Amino acid sequence: MGTLKTTEDDHLLASNPVETCTGVDTDDYIDLIGKASVLVVGAGGIGCEVIKILVLCGVRKLVVVDLDTIDVSNLNRQFLYRREDVGSYKAHIACERVRELAPGCDVSAKVCDVLKWRPQDVADYDLVLNALDNVRARSHINYCCMRAGVPLIESGSTGFNGQVYPIVHGITPCYDCHDKPRTKSIPVCTIRQIPEKPEHCVAWARHLYELMFGTESNSNVLSDLALPVIPAVDGLTEHIAHKWVRDVFTFLFDTQISSLSSLGDTWKDRQPPACISYPFTHGDYSHTSDGVNGSGTEHAAYFDNKGESNVELDCAEIMPPSKVRRIETPSIGSTKQGRAVSAPVYCMDNTEKQLAGSHLDIHNKMRISTTEELCEHFRDALLHIINHRREAIGQLMFDKDDALCMQFVASAANLRMINFHIPHLSAWDVQSIAGAITPAIAATNSIVAASQVMQLAHLLKTSRWNGNAISHDQFRKSRCSFVWIRSCVTGSTPLLKGALCSPETLDKPNAKCIICQQKLMRAELRTLDEWTLASFASKVCVDRLKMGMVNIDFDGRNILDSEFMEDDSAYANKIQTQTLPRYGISHQSILTVTCLDTGRQEEIQVVEEGSLSSGGFHLVGCDP
Repeated sequence: MGTLKTTEDDHLLASNPVETCTGVDTDDYIDLIGKASVLVVGAGGIGCEVIKILVLCGVRKLVVVDLDTIDVSNLNRQFLYRREDVGSYKAHIACERVRELAPGCDVSAKVCDVLKWRPQDVADYDLVLNALDNVRARSHINYCCMRAGVPLIESGSTGFNGQVYPIVHGITPCYDCHDKPRTKSIPVCTIRQIPEKPEHCVAWARHLYELMFGTESNSNVLSDLALPVIPAVDGLTEHIAHKWVRDVFTFLFDTQISSLSSLGDTWKDRQPPACISYPFTHGDYSHTSDGVNGSGTEHAAYFDNKGESNVELDCAEIMPPSKVRRIETPSIGSTKQGRAVSAPVYCMDNTEKQLAGSHLDIHNKMRISTTEELCEHFRDALLHIINHRREAIGQLMFDKDDALCMQFVASAANLRMINFHIPHLSAWDVQSIAGAITPAIAATNSIVAASQVMQLAHLLKTSRWNGNAISHDQFRKSRCSFVWIRSCVTGSTPLLKGALCSPETLDKPNAKCIICQQKLMRAELRTLDEWTLASFASKVCVDRLKMGMVNIDFDGRNILDSEFMEDDSAYANKIQTQTLPRYGISHQSILTVTCLDTGRQEEIQVVEEGSLSSGGFHLVGCDP
């Protein structure tokens, strides 16, 4: 067999990442990328890959934004972070790694909630790259970019599939031009630290069940969680079993939550989590030994046939972070003891299924339990597993039709929702969510990130060729495209023509989109300090735009109400004397002006233009 001959061109190709991606001469691309000011929003799975590729391609002005801290579950796919970085902010550590890789790169980090951003916060960048997994945050960044006129490159991944596409105002569809398809897939990259939805807590509980009672796997996002050791079969007593349950409960819903609540900057703009203390004493559980009550009825479900709880408990105490009660829990590994390895997967027999199912009727599954009941459910599920399924510990798998498994998952998920002030759900709702968890695949993130940087290079090239004035037809002829990353080759002849990365021509924007098709005017003023709300409304809105009585809104609040001005002289005097900056209005702020007579509404961006005369203004984008 012959050997491959390595040519000089091969070495050149290997040393130029952009050329490898684009297949064209890299000189122009590297020059454009090196001069561009780039904002990366999100430093998670895709974000780490994007940051690395950008730096290797020559980016020298980079800002990284992320609110989250590094968790041990991130280390297997977010390669910029190391074990000693756990607990630090992702944005800070990512920037440190960039400085190590490229000392000449001007890189900075921002730890903030992007949902608080305004369009002017992105206006100073040449391009924005989204690497978020949160639909709400992605939509808000899309809004800011559309209003600021900054190109955005959107990305996302789900399992082995992903997509990348550029968004240019007026040229391509924006993120909100079309309704997003509803999916039951649940991203797992944020479930461990700062859950925002019930789905995140359900995913956490499912992973917890498989971590505690299933086969050991590094792919479990909770694999490094230092849970108290399951007690050995030999010598297992009621006291030992209940002590273990107490330690597990305290570790998950008290100690861990206390650690998270100490991240001050993370909770600056949101409510900190609250700890739940273990509510039981030995007297509370003396009649529920081994998960069986005094009558011998197994606690395989939430309630007895009467739909009432069998144990009366004091309400679990929910404590704010300032009054956290710390309970010392041994920091020991998650080694599971007393396992039997004869069966690969545990399955309930028919008798056990009937026994469990008889307790979990439709009424109780659809009922939302109280905090005290959830604590009882969690305790009883753990006791039953270690006393009646001990031979299966180590082989148990999540099964949404297993009543005991669902009791554990539903109670754990709901307790975590209570920790994070998320309205908790019924067992029925938890069961419908729990079977739809999609893992994050590092290889997919890498491919998505590479495609995202390719689109950045093409977009910079296209913008330069056309002097930043691009028509849709010119854009269609460029290399910019909507790229699908698929888990399998598609097409009528997949073996001959199929591709895992499939580019498509970008469509035109949705003419009815309220985000990117809303007309934006620009009011140029010499300085904002010369203008009051009254003078702005009179000169710009009434005289220039021919509106009658107007209301002005800014940043989600009303700042001028013309009808109220007529009725309140003090309010009118304030409007007539206080300048725009007193209301938080700054350079590039966007005001929403509504005519009360006709219902006409316009959005006006105010910018400072020092060349104008005092008191003068220039309105751009207004029909003559």
